[in-house]
Amino acid sequence: MRKYMLFNPFDGPPWEYPAIKKPDLLFSLQKIVYLTSKYSLLKNDTPQRSNKHNSIITIVESPFFEDTYLIYISDPLEGLPTKPIKMKIIRHSKQKIELIGIDQNIDMSYSDYGITVKIDEKIIQQIVFHNLDRELDFEFDGTISNKSKYKKAEIKNDFPEILDGAVRSFQRDSYKPLLENLLAKYPNYFKIHYLIGVLIRQTYYFDEAIKLNKKFADAYDFKLVLLQGEGLEKVRYDTLKNIIKYKRHLSSKDMFSFPIKYLELAELEKKFGNSRKAWKYISKYFSLSNGQISDAFYLRSCLLFENKKYKNALSDINECLKEQKKQEYYLLSAKIKQALGDTDGSIKDYKEATNIEKNQPDVEIWFG
Repeated sequence: MRKYMLFNPFDGPPWEYPAIKKPDLLFSLQKIVYLTSKYSLLKNDTPQRSNKHNSIITIVESPFFEDTYLIYISDPLEGLPTKPIKMKIIRHSKQKIELIGIDQNIDMSYSDYGITVKIDEKIIQQIVFHNLDRELDFEFDGTISNKSKYKKAEIKNDFPEILDGAVRSFQRDSYKPLLENLLAKYPNYFKIHYLIGVLIRQTYYFDEAIKLNKKFADAYDFKLVLLQGEGLEKVRYDTLKNIIKYKRHLSSKDMFSFPIKYLELAELEKKFGNSRKAWKYISKYFSLSNGQISDAFYLRSCLLFENKKYKNALSDINECLKEQKKQEYYLLSAKIKQALGDTDGSIKDYKEATNIEKNQPDVEIWFG
């Protein structure tokens, strides 16, 4: 029996130990960046030597495989791996987390390695790296960090120029191993979180990218696509504001659709009851957009109607009806005409709105 690992790895292959599921964890391992200050080498639980050691140990959850973690040490010692290792948690308590390596590599068996993360009051006190084959333990002292320094030349060498486009292509799944290795090696580099977010469509990775680089406008822009549905209006509003704040950092492909952000802000302000701010943003949209859409004319017509500018409101709603015969367009048109004293026109529009409602099928069938 080892001092730290409460199992004998030679009793059976590591996959015989069931992994602890993420929801059952008492301590989150989604991302830990541990800056080491020194290490102590033990053999058979007997101290061999101690020394200073300035390195980074990364423990990050795999974006692609459930209950799997990527472990990487930036400046390894003899007896420790030089490549990221996949591990799973096999035991977890308030005092420590124990992981063991899984999968095979052409150079080595990952099951020869394990890690014990020692915890006190949800603070990591020490990380112990185990070489189970040679019965070596490396005790690392250090601190958690949210920052990491990377050499620009090294990052440029590790990141293929095609990677951004590759994660949007039909071959994107083939890049998952590379993305995992990059995430383990560069856990605090904003771009890798962004690329993973683009691939798997999870807001967590865009939030991480933004946390690491608040001016990274593309991350806000892609995150916005995922923020749909009731109850997310405030998050969408804040995200839109940040896109506008950092618009000069947007990539050229995202700048093309930039004016629509003002329309979306205007719609949210209207929903929040802030008609004055809604008017400010819809006016900005019309000043920037070359090809206005019916939703914009409809919103401006609503705001003009609220301000009793009925003729201008009617002009805008007529623009909407040129594009599409929607129920809400006819209802607004009916209200405007009623306010203008055009009773016949108002009745006609109400009838059109009613006919659309009657003819609307209960179930929409989509053919693709």
